[in-house]
Amino acid sequence: MELKRRPSLSNGDRISELPDALLLQILSLLPTTKDAVATSVLSKRWRFLCKMMPSLRFCYERTNDLERFSDNVCTFLLSHQAPVLQSLHLEMNFGRGSTRDIGVLLGVAFGLHVRELDLQVYSGGEPYRFPTSLYKCGTLETLKLGPNVLVDVPFPVCLKALTTLRLYKVIVKDERSVVNLLSGCSSLENLEVITCTHSDVKTFTIAVPSLQRLTLITSIDEYELAYVINVPSLKYLYLRGLAEGDSCLIENTPELLEANITDMPVLDNSPNLQTLKLITLWFRKGDWSPPKYVAECLLNRLETFVWENYEGEIEDEREVAQYILRNASCLETATFSRTDIHPEKRLERLKELESVVRASNSCQLVFK
Repeated sequence: MELKRRPSLSNGDRISELPDALLLQILSLLPTTKDAVATSVLSKRWRFLCKMMPSLRFCYERTNDLERFSDNVCTFLLSHQAPVLQSLHLEMNFGRGSTRDIGVLLGVAFGLHVRELDLQVYSGGEPYRFPTSLYKCGTLETLKLGPNVLVDVPFPVCLKALTTLRLYKVIVKDERSVVNLLSGCSSLENLEVITCTHSDVKTFTIAVPSLQRLTLITSIDEYELAYVINVPSLKYLYLRGLAEGDSCLIENTPELLEANITDMPVLDNSPNLQTLKLITLWFRKGDWSPPKYVAECLLNRLETFVWENYEGEIEDEREVAQYILRNASCLETATFSRTDIHPEKRLERLKELESVVRASNSCQLVFK
């Protein structure tokens, strides 16, 4: 009887037989580029694939040798052979030491025409000053600057391809830096400004004609700040966390379709608003008074209204809710939510809202 021999698996590299595109996708799932490079010991083909990765991620920890880290990253970037460097994520943790200059790494990446840059700097010492020479990249489409990055822009930038900008806990030097940065992003569509530090900024002006989506989340601190928003193409707005002394002037948003805000300064300047979401953080007596004229969006556009954390204990809060129900003639759903309210209070609030004569006969009222 002749026995059939099973094929030997030890002599075969099944993974390496996969298409390059699939192998690159596998490598991209690894936590860092360093982990991907470690796979080069498998075969020469894997060594070549590492140089073709379109997205790179490097992380520096303060326990490592910074000079050696910089040299290794620069060497890898200079040997990179992908047609396009799609994205570079650079995370630097300096502890309480000096951030030192990592501009060489960024300069090499910009020389490779990187399309997306995500720079995160964690340091208890001096902030890292983002190099002004890199504010003139013609291929950069997404820029994300994280904690402890100093945004100091003494002159207008030229980032014509930039469509997404995220500023997360950065340090803004002055008002001129804000204007110079945003005015040079002629194709910007998505802007996120989240809890930035700006002790020398009194007016934070966002004037970007091309902007379509704006997220503005502020932190409550000792600085009073005025936000001026002039974005005629804006369609989606998320605004949260204004401190008691802060103010927000929304000058021109005729294309706005959806707003998620903690107050209502947006109605008069948003005739096309279809969805409005309010989040109550605090509400004092005298905060609100009925406007002289009903906003156009209430009369002709608003279809969905959501009020999170609605309590209805303060008279002004109830009056705002009733005002919207009485004037929103196209309203389809009005949802009020409060998770920690007693069931009896919930029923009482629902009856109050149901008693309001609604401008829209088809409006469905929900209290949850």
